[in-house]
Amino acid sequence: MIHMSSVDKKEIIIPILIIIFIIASLIYINTGKEEIYKIEDRTKNIQEEKQKDTKMYKTTGWLRVQGTNIDSQVIYYTDEYDGSFINKNYVWNLSDSKKLENRTVIIGHNLLNLSATPGVNKKMYTRFDDLMAYIYYDFVKENKYIQYTIDNKNYLYKIYAVTTNLDYQDKSETISSNLSQKERDEYIKKVKEESIYKLDVDVNGNDNLITLVTCTRMYGGSYHSSFVIEGRMLRNGEKVTDYTVAKTDNYKKIEKLMKGDEQNA
Repeated sequence: MIHMSSVDKKEIIIPILIIIFIIASLIYINTGKEEIYKIEDRTKNIQEEKQKDTKMYKTTGWLRVQGTNIDSQVIYYTDEYDGSFINKNYVWNLSDSKKLENRTVIIGHNLLNLSATPGVNKKMYTRFDDLMAYIYYDFVKENKYIQYTIDNKNYLYKIYAVTTNLDYQDKSETISSNLSQKERDEYIKKVKEESIYKLDVDVNGNDNLITLVTCTRMYGGSYHSSFVIEGRMLRNGEKVTDYTVAKTDNYKKIEKLMKGDEQNA
């Protein structure tokens, strides 16, 4: 019978422990990546909602926004619509295309979340009310992905900018969904300069983009201001991973507004 000394046992056990540690670390890392955002197929939802389409609107896609209760159909209003959409829990696309475009613009109403200190995930929030959660730095750190389903495919986008502006009429809702590479480069530069956050996302005019637009009364009841979330599609082979976010100087005016609202409450 061969007897192993304590030294021999250590020589065997230590490498085994190292291997176990490496395997456990890899499992943890991979699991963590999957948990950052998990795509949920919405193609069947679209087909179901298309059965309810009317002459006033057509279902074109489906939108999910991480961390919010936004998980709804995207529609396109036809020339037949009579304005009654204000009473519906819809968000809408500027284009009637059933195919993915190089820039998707989706607009939704914010009728209930108008304070300078917006609420988050309240049951009464429909449409784009809950989009205002992205005004909070801690929220953005945990929620950075947008899922858009169209043409029987589920696309994922990284949020790269969040902007708010007094000039409601000169914002994303008036810009074409299809932009040239040069126009996308110029647009990306503009919104990154205006963004209240610096998000560590590489983005350029070659990327497919998504823009989510709603309104806010953060600047007061007399202002029709816009609140806009910008994202770019995951590139071929790109993994779903976390990335850093920091406040920019533009966030200072947001902090002043929220403090003012607290003082006036």
